[in-house]
Amino acid sequence: MLKRKSQEYLQKYPKVCLFLDYDGTLTKIRKLPELAVLDKNMREILTKLKNNKKYYLGIISGRELQDVKGLVKLNGLYYSGNHGLEIRGKGINFTHEATEKTVFLLDELASKLSENLKDTQAFIEHKGFSLSLHYRNALDEKLVSEIFHQTFDAFETTSLQLFQGKKVFEIRPKVNWHKGKAIAKLFNILDLHSNLGIIFIGDDRTDEDGFKFVNSLNGLSIHVGKGKNTAARYCLKDTNAVKDFLAFLAKWSYS
Repeated sequence: MLKRKSQEYLQKYPKVCLFLDYDGTLTKIRKLPELAVLDKNMREILTKLKNNKKYYLGIISGRELQDVKGLVKLNGLYYSGNHGLEIRGKGINFTHEATEKTVFLLDELASKLSENLKDTQAFIEHKGFSLSLHYRNALDEKLVSEIFHQTFDAFETTSLQLFQGKKVFEIRPKVNWHKGKAIAKLFNILDLHSNLGIIFIGDDRTDEDGFKFVNSLNGLSIHVGKGKNTAARYCLKDTNAVKDFLAFLAKWSYS
């Protein structure tokens, strides 16, 4: 069904924004973030998509921008890191102004969390403009949650906000900004002729704002996984299904 729908959709637009989440979409979720590397076949498919004039290709990740760029290792793409707080690509060099106010707060909070959670096997990922506490490997997830909330609640600030993803707590600047806003910003820059299609594929709660924006344009919003409680209108079973779908898109000719 999705391939048939995408065929109909691609025929309507000469150019299409193809935006992709990274973890859980292009790679399987791993126990440690550094283990989530692209396999050779997926990189080849992304290279074909990058070279296909049909698409503007972008990676929309919660990772730090330099981190995801280093993992994808392809030039000429649009990259958005830290859930849209930083965006780079042709015609855009964006860092959200809120990040200037919170970098020192995040350093302090990361230090306190590291101390309080040192015996739990939870992993703190400091991404410069945001923090992620991964508890997939924790010995006691309930204990990690309790310690985390106690630490965060005691950290008196109105400048940070909390989000939850798959086995991860996300702390970001308290500002009305997210992946959906980042995708909208990129789309508005690229939509020079008001005849641009859009596809977004993601797997986590943090991708929901992106799905909602894509839906507002009647684009193709695609959730990776079971597809329950999501705004996405279509679903792909897993990262292997994503690979197959992207290979299908890569064969599409520019029109």
